[in-house]
Amino acid sequence: MIIPHALYRGLESTADQRQHAYRELFRMHLEPDELHAVREALNQELV
Repeated sequence: MIIPHALYRGLESTADQRQHAYRELFRMHLEPDELHAVREALNQELV
């Protein structure tokens, strides 16, 4: 059985509000140099 993580459930009180709050977490865009650094770390299997 798959259930939502406790941190996700703690975002808001209703499912619609939680979904909106979760989407808002990722609304910020990374600067190109930050995105490049993340991709380089992933390509090198670094944490």
